[in-house]
Amino acid sequence: TDDIVAPFEVKTVNAPKMNRSSYIETTTTKAIGDLILAGFESGNSAVALVGPKGCYKSTVAKDIVDKAGVFSELFSLHPDITARDLLQSRGTDERGDTIWRDTPLTRAARSGEYVIMDGIDKLRSDTMSSLAMLLERGWAVLPDGTSFYANDKFRCIAIAHPPSEKSWITPEIKTMFHWINAKPLPRDELQ
Repeated sequence: TDDIVAPFEVKTVNAPKMNRSSYIETTTTKAIGDLILAGFESGNSAVALVGPKGCYKSTVAKDIVDKAGVFSELFSLHPDITARDLLQSRGTDERGDTIWRDTPLTRAARSGEYVIMDGIDKLRSDTMSSLAMLLERGWAVLPDGTSFYANDKFRCIAIAHPPSEKSWITPEIKTMFHWINAKPLPRDELQ
């Protein structure tokens, strides 16, 4: 589209290493991977990979992480996540005291790793825009009252479906990412 330029539990999963023998890089997936790397090399800590279902967005994101040889976590998003829940989740310890647990996004930002945020299009725009300080300036104030600067090596690959009738890409969200439009693979690359 025109907007795209070139109590709950937080579900966290360590992004598994890809089975390199089953993944065959194509001209299209290599081009998308190169655009992700170019986004990072241009000074962005976050890229948004937007495309319809089935165009290998997750696969390309995992391939970039594998090639970089770094640790990553998958952060699966859903519409009920709040701004607070993107950074920390609240819980209790064995004594019943309140504790705060860092999310995959916060852990990656602190340690200089990669996070793959799958489903940013599912979040409310005010929830997404709450990440502007972290993704644009590398600084975050956490729900527990602490703050931190992101490690310079921190990288975020956000995955989303394109907007439909109402665009989820607001002006605030637009500046947070280097945008990449992923299209389905051509027929000759599917064989």
